[in-house]
Amino acid sequence: MKLTNELMYKTFEYLNDIIFGNEIYITPKIKVYTSKVNMGYFEGMADEDNKPVLTIKISKHYNKDYNTFVATLAHEMVHCFQYLKHMPVDHGKAFKEMAAAIKKTIGIDIL
Repeated sequence: MKLTNELMYKTFEYLNDIIFGNEIYITPKIKVYTSKVNMGYFEGMADEDNKPVLTIKISKHYNKDYNTFVATLAHEMVHCFQYLKHMPVDHGKAFKEMAAAIKKTIGIDIL
């Protein structure tokens, strides 16, 4: 499966709408990378004006089909949400609750 910019950003917009109610109010940079260690990666930081800069990386090594890609993107979007809401960016209780809600909403397991 080819991870195009159009596919990644349109899927982000769709998931942001149906899962997060568009509460991820900053669209992250979404990049493809070649990691054999992680399926995806989220990075959040503040710029010199203390505004959030968000990046999601999706590994082309693991994301070979659409469902895997959607699960990976949704997983990293939970971390975006956590960062923007000043929550711990981790896989703790809040993450697990959101993962359960995502599975209920779209039927995909993001753990």
